[in-house]
Amino acid sequence: QHFIDESGTFSWHNPGLSLFVGLLLPDRSSAAVFDRFLRWKREIVGKSKREVKGEELTAKQLDSFSYKVLPFTDRDPKLTVVGADTKIMSREVLERVQKQVSDQFAYSANFVLKHNPSNTRLAQQYTELAGWVKNRSIENFLWLNVLEEEILQSVQHGVAYLLEPDDDPEFENIEIVIDRSFIRRQQHISFWKEFLRNGLV
Repeated sequence: QHFIDESGTFSWHNPGLSLFVGLLLPDRSSAAVFDRFLRWKREIVGKSKREVKGEELTAKQLDSFSYKVLPFTDRDPKLTVVGADTKIMSREVLERVQKQVSDQFAYSANFVLKHNPSNTRLAQQYTELAGWVKNRSIENFLWLNVLEEEILQSVQHGVAYLLEPDDDPEFENIEIVIDRSFIRRQQHISFWKEFLRNGLV
């Protein structure tokens, strides 16, 4: 299981480092990690079911999370961290990349109509996807690209960490769990999956 969440603004208005972190959790150790997390969470917020945000924790509480939930004695959970620093990343370069990606999807729509004119549904989907990419804010486009890289690296690390024959059962069920964030409509879920598929390929 790959659990992925972000931290930071991915913004040039408040420049700095923003991160996605993926927790790779083999099935064989997930129950123990969840148990440790629930015990730690009860120490912080009691029986409340609310989400605990890192920004509200003291340095001591953050430290206790690291050694109580992810102790060195448990070698199974792995973290993959991918970030973007808007202090050094050019907004203009990313805007050009965004336009190129949108243009590629628009070209795909025209390519479909040229070589398979009856497939208007696929051409329409590519046209809508081109518009979806074009209409993302530049901050959101950065968010999408960093998330794409996080998923890519997290899956690669999962393959590398679980190479032994004893690890084979871990590949019977692979799940990637991501906070839904702004992607809520079914059409946008489809667009996001296609954007991700193209990026991973």
